[in-house]
Amino acid sequence: MVAAFAAGVLASPTAAPTAQPCTRWILTHEALLLLARTFGSDEARRVFGSPCTYLVGSIAPAFSDWGMTPTMSAGDARAVRALALRAHAIIYDPEAWTFTPAGQQRDPVHAIARAAAVAHAAGAILIATPAVDLMRVLHPNERRYEAFLQAGIIGGAARYADVVELQAQGGEANVRTFAAFVRAAARQTRAANPRVIVLAGISTNPSGLRVTARQLAAAAVSVRDVVDGFWLNVPSGGPHCPRCGVPHPQVAAQLLHDFIP
Repeated sequence: MVAAFAAGVLASPTAAPTAQPCTRWILTHEALLLLARTFGSDEARRVFGSPCTYLVGSIAPAFSDWGMTPTMSAGDARAVRALALRAHAIIYDPEAWTFTPAGQQRDPVHAIARAAAVAHAAGAILIATPAVDLMRVLHPNERRYEAFLQAGIIGGAARYADVVELQAQGGEANVRTFAAFVRAAARQTRAANPRVIVLAGISTNPSGLRVTARQLAAAAVSVRDVVDGFWLNVPSGGPHCPRCGVPHPQVAAQLLHDFIP
């Protein structure tokens, strides 16, 4: 068992909704509902009940006094203005999918810069989460992680966004692959902006691949000294993740139970 999983995962003061050091989380409303049922409401509140959690989607009455940061998400930079009127934080998630216009896929850094300017003008922070699968558009014949780093997209994002998330969950079953990518991407982001908040993506079933709580913990522990927290994905099948299948909150609950002090 790995003790003190969260030790050392301290937040940068930039764009912080609280001045206190904390582990940052991104979590969807649907994932929190599943975890509250599986992990227990009191335990879920202990881990996630603070402004250090960016909760994506509408906040249910049961969570209204947990103090989490209301967050909305969009794959299209043009939606940021409207969302910034409804939330304190906006996720702009450009990927090689139908939710991101082709022009934004071809120049994601420019789109992130525009989205950040709009969010900041509305008093919101911007969380940029450019996906590695953008390499299918930009460098289709190259290895995706290497090509993503060479393209400088995450460093470009860090120059404009308040928070960046490294979509590394696709490699988490191989901890060496996961750690190598996250560490290199984190170096690139901090070289571009030493004060940016850096998160890494982990998932209970990335694109439908089954992983264990121990694999998740191994991935997270391998990078905890270079990131400020994690996007804990508990996805289910749907338009945004057609291959994800049914959610596996029990994997996330086991992770939290065993590895969060």
